[in-house]
Amino acid sequence: MDEITNSPVLRILLLEDDQDDKKFFKEALTELNIHHEITFASDCFNLINLLFEKIDFDIIFLDLNIPEINGIECLKRIKSNDASGA
Repeated sequence: MDEITNSPVLRILLLEDDQDDKKFFKEALTELNIHHEITFASDCFNLINLLFEKIDFDIIFLDLNIPEINGIECLKRIKSNDASGA
């Protein structure tokens, strides 16, 4: 809960390597008046590490077109719970 508005805070994990896209994503949430807390991951390795830290996210957004391990492959690793390759 947001202490000021008593509204739920949406905890978002965003896999995105482009700075402009990160900015646009954050601006869109602000324009929609969605109370949010965003954690950015720039690659699949970082994203999986954040998940294993047991940070409680409400939703995860994946950029499908990133270098090394794309968003689809990253999702497969998350679903299989296989962090050995990340």
